[in-house]
Amino acid sequence: MSALPAEPMIYPQRNVASLIAERLTTYKGKKHGVVQLPQGYQVVPITVCPDYMPPAKPKPVITTSKPVSVVGLKEGEVLFEFDLVGEGITYITVFHNGKQMAFGKSTLLGWEKKDGNKIALKMSAAVAKKRGLVSELKSL
Repeated sequence: MSALPAEPMIYPQRNVASLIAERLTTYKGKKHGVVQLPQGYQVVPITVCPDYMPPAKPKPVITTSKPVSVVGLKEGEVLFEFDLVGEGITYITVFHNGKQMAFGKSTLLGWEKKDGNKIALKMSAAVAKKRGLVSELKSL
């Protein structure tokens, strides 16, 4: 970082100030210009601001999904009851057959916390089949 000059560079003649501005531009690599003042002509460094760039679009806000009632099964829907391990913003983690399974809330049709550490999950039969829960389905 260069030190600021003790006195402002003010010259009585414009051509002298222009010559010094050109030399400073080549010597320091930073553009200098001449500004007219009541006392004379001042040599000043020119600061170039970057082009305006609009701010990036904000990411969508993830809101907590609300539980949907699991009452009233329609055709193609199945209801399972699991031991609840935890519930996050987008996933519900359950304990099933000695393993933890995570279900995305967007793939579930509904869920409801039961007494104790149980949770009822309502999902489509296709999702249940894909997740390997077919062995527990009575009819598909």
